[in-house]
Amino acid sequence: PGGLGLAVGYAWNLPATDLLTLLQDATTENRHFRFFIQAVYSFTTAFLVQQGTLMASRRLLAEAARISNFEKTLLTVLMTSLPFLQAWALLDALDDFFFSVCWECESPTECSFQSNLCFAIGAVFVFTKITSLMDFVPIEDLDAQRRKALKQNSMMLTAGWAWKNFFLTWEEDLLKGQEGYKSELTLCLLLLILWLGCGAMYHWALTIQRGKNQRRELMASSIGLDITSDKATEIERPEVDAGREEEAWEPEDFQEAWKSQEIVVTEPIKKEPVRVSATPAGTQISPPQA
Repeated sequence: PGGLGLAVGYAWNLPATDLLTLLQDATTENRHFRFFIQAVYSFTTAFLVQQGTLMASRRLLAEAARISNFEKTLLTVLMTSLPFLQAWALLDALDDFFFSVCWECESPTECSFQSNLCFAIGAVFVFTKITSLMDFVPIEDLDAQRRKALKQNSMMLTAGWAWKNFFLTWEEDLLKGQEGYKSELTLCLLLLILWLGCGAMYHWALTIQRGKNQRRELMASSIGLDITSDKATEIERPEVDAGREEEAWEPEDFQEAWKSQEIVVTEPIKKEPVRVSATPAGTQISPPQA
């Protein structure tokens, strides 16, 4: 489905980009105004993509039992391809500003690999900060979660394409002036270095993710919950005094708490908040503050 969505999104992006280029050529040759046109197109595309994706997802959820398999497939392809259209619009707008306006280049591949490296690093840094700010989106708000996923997908693809342009320009500069077997040998050596570097970074990211999962499981076991399965289940709960009314404790409420690495629970007997937090030394349970 991902490959099909990419192909459909690329097919829709081609005529949209061609029409936008014709509009820019017919309107102005000033690179600043051309960027403004591209920015308006990017914002408009983002709005339309979000609305279309929300409408398709709502129909799938509400009418899943009544619509045909063909319509289900059509809506699924629509939801998969539209995010790529939004991502390309974002990439083109950023490319126009950074390379055309700031560096006065026709395209990213026409600029130096140093400028592409700066753009790729800056995109990763800014998008990471924006993604961290979106962690506060309520998990129960499905529409907000879908908008968040669309934005994250656009930023992820834009950062990936920025790094692709950097490596293309770096490869061109690296092989400049070399001919015959020397250029092929240099290219093979470059691909080997990139493969080893990407593998090491992927292993590092997986190691960090495993460490976070282990800390969450440790925190859960310290308060009597099992989160190793798809749905958190309660392992053990202390007895409650007969004359006291027990507070509701739904395991689903703790699903998002593991992401923040810090949760606040209430003991059924004492009815006092207890803070559970993860530190480099391990999990700590601190008493309530006076």
